[in-house]
Amino acid sequence: MGSIAHTLAREPSLVLVGTIAVVLCAGVLGLALAHRLRLPAILFLLALGLALGPGGLGLVRPELLGSGLRAIVSISVAIIVFEGAMSIDLRQIRHASSALIGLISVSPFISALGAGLAAHFVAGLTWHTAALYGAIMSVTGPTVVKPIVKRLALAPRLHAILEAESVFVDALGVLLGAAVLSYITAPQQLPVIGLWSLVAHILIGGGVGGLLGMAALWGLSRARMAPGEIVRLAVLSLALIAWTVAEVLAHESGLVAVAIGGLVLGSARYPHAGSVKVFKSDLSTLALAVVFILLAASQRLTSLARLGWGGVGVVAVLMLLIRPLAVFVATSRSSLSWREKVFVSAMGPRGIVAASMASFLAVELRAWAIPGAGRLSALVFLTVVITVLVVGISAGWFARRLGLIPIPIVVVGNDDVALWVARHLQRQGEGVVLVDRHPPLAAREEEFPVERADLTQPDALDRALATGTRCMVVATASDKANLMICQQARAAKPGLRLIARLNDRAKAEAFASLGIEVLNEAEGAGLALATQVTRPSVLGLLSASPQAEVAEIPLGPIARGQTLQTLNLPSRCLVALIRRSREIIVPDGRTELASGDLLTVIGEREAIESLRRQLGTPAAAI
Repeated sequence: MGSIAHTLAREPSLVLVGTIAVVLCAGVLGLALAHRLRLPAILFLLALGLALGPGGLGLVRPELLGSGLRAIVSISVAIIVFEGAMSIDLRQIRHASSALIGLISVSPFISALGAGLAAHFVAGLTWHTAALYGAIMSVTGPTVVKPIVKRLALAPRLHAILEAESVFVDALGVLLGAAVLSYITAPQQLPVIGLWSLVAHILIGGGVGGLLGMAALWGLSRARMAPGEIVRLAVLSLALIAWTVAEVLAHESGLVAVAIGGLVLGSARYPHAGSVKVFKSDLSTLALAVVFILLAASQRLTSLARLGWGGVGVVAVLMLLIRPLAVFVATSRSSLSWREKVFVSAMGPRGIVAASMASFLAVELRAWAIPGAGRLSALVFLTVVITVLVVGISAGWFARRLGLIPIPIVVVGNDDVALWVARHLQRQGEGVVLVDRHPPLAAREEEFPVERADLTQPDALDRALATGTRCMVVATASDKANLMICQQARAAKPGLRLIARLNDRAKAEAFASLGIEVLNEAEGAGLALATQVTRPSVLGLLSASPQAEVAEIPLGPIARGQTLQTLNLPSRCLVALIRRSREIIVPDGRTELASGDLLTVIGEREAIESLRRQLGTPAAAI
């Protein structure tokens, strides 16, 4: 192995090509294993990086890349943050703005202070390196958070909060780390000057990202005839230009620029917007694989071992004390329930930005002859490994214990009908899994899981039903396939509620004999058109307009014996009907409630979510 490395060192171009080739192959292997075993990909990427690095097989030696390693990391992080910002749903953020503002303003500084103190007193880092560790630990990480929350199918609001925090706090963490380094290398600098520099960098980066994002939208809206591949490459180019311009104007403000630019483009409509998001998602996955393997390969197991139990103690304090404290203080005035706050506290894994910042700051410390660079890098890497392992493995169990994962609804199909049903249910706060042999390409940009499986096969059906679903919507364009899937599902799980799309009314009797609810496509379209003519406001509510929606909320024992008056409903929502067994009740304030009642509620989405939390039902019943 040593002779191969020596030969490559004499051929700089082969070093880059050979290293990237090995890293890409390992990345594909890691992603395939993660998909097969349904675990976070980063776990396998870190393991492969350590195995291929100098401490293992020696096939990947990042130090031979020289300055090219920093360029690769910078471009990759820019792409990942840009793609993460593009996928943020501003409609959901609007309903949780106070919580998000606290998480990206108050929480990072509490995390930085607490992590720095723990690093000094528990792990024995010097004050300088401990302060840098604290700044690095103010971030979470979209590379870890986004795959986990998508796999869990959390409620839309909680999903949006976690994803937006991970994107924007990363940019702030980079600036905070740069500010601390500047202060350490220039001790005579007053803290207020460093704080002003931090604010200025945020304004410069945000301004560059916003201006280039709006300029991109102006150009794309006037290039409607441009093919999709040109639009995709143009958006990628503008993202890298935004990062470069911001870095030239204010060093380390590039991530702020790409985060704001991605938010602007992700919230707008322009030609080929869907394919752009899919393209960026593929690039982000590639960048994730490359960078994590390279950064893992740069670590030595011996340097991690030298930290001893002090390093593990710092991570434990960070996860069990500092992160919960920061979250509860930051969200004290928000509408988040205590369960949601506990889960957000547990979702603090560190990812690619923390690891890359540690590598960069270690190089800077060595350049300034400041001791402790190796311990800083090792402690950050240990933090990344432990937090990713713990959160990646336990997040699903923890969310289910807290009742934050709605019981999933399986939607089967690959055309516009199935996709519309899945989107609508997801907007209503339901947990949705879309399954088909050939899932539509557009489904990849949705916030619900998409599975490739043939449910006419018993093994695939068993896996789909293993999620605990109580309802399956079979909406393929083939009545034969719909009936076959429903027959097998009824045999496998007799109590399962089955709803099928019926394309030919002549086959209705076959479905009815199995107790399957059906909706004829022609009748459904006709009913929607008639409702649009006679009751257009009702159709708007049923289509989940941004202003209001209709929801059904089941009552548990908590409401038994209460009336609507004593229930103290949130403002901006109204209980229109109560279904009790087969009886329909039009309620008033004196109507006494019973366990098992199903409330039909009309109101603003945030008010309805507040009522669900009050009644202890995070998602509508099916």
